[in-house]
Amino acid sequence: MSLVDLVEHSEHCMSRIRRNEAELDAKAANSVPFTRIDANPLEKNGARIYTPKMFRKVRYCIRRSSAWEIEEHTERDGLVTYRAALKEGAEGGSRHVFFVECSFHGSSMNGIFCGCRKLECESVPCSHIFSLLSFLGVETIPPCCVRIRWTMQAKAAFVSETNANTHVWSEEMGRYRQMRNKASVALFKASKSEERLQQVMDFLQSILDRRFENDGTPDETAFGPIPSHYSASSNVFGGKVLDPKIIVTKGAPSKKRMKPFHETLRQSNGHKRRNRSCGECGDSTHDRRTCPKLK
Repeated sequence: MSLVDLVEHSEHCMSRIRRNEAELDAKAANSVPFTRIDANPLEKNGARIYTPKMFRKVRYCIRRSSAWEIEEHTERDGLVTYRAALKEGAEGGSRHVFFVECSFHGSSMNGIFCGCRKLECESVPCSHIFSLLSFLGVETIPPCCVRIRWTMQAKAAFVSETNANTHVWSEEMGRYRQMRNKASVALFKASKSEERLQQVMDFLQSILDRRFENDGTPDETAFGPIPSHYSASSNVFGGKVLDPKIIVTKGAPSKKRMKPFHETLRQSNGHKRRNRSCGECGDSTHDRRTCPKLK
């Protein structure tokens, strides 16, 4: 694959990823997953918090919470520990117990931990936590149980631009492109004369020396005037662009059979492999299939 083919292929893959991401963002921002009228209040609340794909996992844990019950609780140093046990006959009938620890600030829950560690591993509340929330009569999922990365507010700081050009990320870059397109033609004309060149250079230097105050517009970004991948586009690369190096693979795996553990153990203990012999006459030069006595 040449370098040009590699760039075209990578750009095609990235455009497809951006398009799929834009479709998922539009679906998550303009729709709410379906929930039944008699559904659990936690399920209805989770449909408006999580993305559609993550909501299916949360809904599964909420529905599984009906198989668990809170038996007792203890309080120590402001930390309340609840004992969640599996109901008899539920999920195969095996008895399981998990302890859920909670901390409260007034009447609101500000911290929770379950022994199964599903919340820490998958960033999704487990069925034991939802069982506790139902036991406490909570109808909304507390913020301590929600991880921002799986919610529809995860991209609040980076709003997706759902237009035809997937490379446009702000209105500031749109204004920059308008000036760049017109300035490229003007600079080409000014380069034909030393006098015009000096006038343009003085004008540009006056803009650079002038300090612009922040007018507080919401469209202004705090990441700098031009991203790094645009600032290097005007620089001329003098080197040769060659094709990527061809990496020679290791080839097919070895045809040598992988020995089981008992064979390697025998060899390490000094045992030699027993020669095969005929089951009829005991001769080691042939086997039972080619034995002359049976012919």
